[in-house]
Amino acid sequence: MKTYRPVGINSVAYAKSETTTCNILAAARTLFLAKNYADVSMADIATAAGVTKGALYHHFQSKEVLYVTMMCKFLGELQQVFEAERKNTGTSRERLHRITLLFFHLPRDKPAILRLVRRDLNKFKGPTRQQLVRAYQAALPEQLEAIIRDGIRDGEITPVDPRLVSWLKVSMVEISRSRYSRSLFKDANETVDFIIDLLFDGIRAKPSVHPRLPARRGSPGSSKSISARHLAAVNSKRKPRKANKMVRE
Repeated sequence: MKTYRPVGINSVAYAKSETTTCNILAAARTLFLAKNYADVSMADIATAAGVTKGALYHHFQSKEVLYVTMMCKFLGELQQVFEAERKNTGTSRERLHRITLLFFHLPRDKPAILRLVRRDLNKFKGPTRQQLVRAYQAALPEQLEAIIRDGIRDGEITPVDPRLVSWLKVSMVEISRSRYSRSLFKDANETVDFIIDLLFDGIRAKPSVHPRLPARRGSPGSSKSISARHLAAVNSKRKPRKANKMVRE
């Protein structure tokens, strides 16, 4: 992100102002991640950043301006990371796998910035709201959408609405970061493999994975599954199971 030094300000003063701005934005990010938007005051941010309220208002005229500046800065950083991976070589499947794995390996506070947009978006209206939406879309969904478009163009992905699929992909990733999902997979690699396989291959059972049982020799319809009579005979020999005392969520 290109910055411009105001005319008439020497290098030392400008550098100090930039440092102060960065400290304020970092402090604001920490507070907004820890508390709801309404529960964070400008006085809280000034204290956390180690500046006076006067200095804070010198840099940001309101909490809304500060919040939007903070979000656009950190979403812009995420966009640069994901965009670099999107432009990398490989098939659409390979690039989606890498960009998803990259997301899982980000520091914990980085993905949290994406969740802040969804949490706080309804608090803003008009141009401010649109600015946040655009920054969020450019950071991740549009990077995924571009890869999906490439896959459609190259015949790797069936013609679908790439924007809709990109949002479905984001939802899959978010759900896969839940506590329950983490209990199912041993690490991020296994989780990402599951997401990509589900996205590209779906949940339909593969014939080679679940073959049909052969019918008894000499019975009609040998290509059909095992007969109902034989299943009843097998089931009659099984011991009844004890009822579970606990229902798992």
